[in-house]
Amino acid sequence: MPDNGYQAQMHGVMGGSYRVLGVDENGLPVAMFCGQATDDASIVTAVGVDTLWADGSIYVSAVDGAGKLFLKVNDVWTDQK
Repeated sequence: MPDNGYQAQMHGVMGGSYRVLGVDENGLPVAMFCGQATDDASIVTAVGVDTLWADGSIYVSAVDGAGKLFLKVNDVWTDQK
């Protein structure tokens, strides 16, 4: 794992709504997010372009009556029905 200034592999960012769980073989962060986005396009708007995050990252959509779990696979946030 590259030296990113954190003492633990799993860490968060002050005021952020995500946690970094580790990194992939290219050094991209594997992250877990939570928010109100409900599809690939709205997740990208919420968390940033796909190249910022490793495949295997997780997004929890916390919407009343429509909670969903998404996994980033091949740069697409995929609904894990």
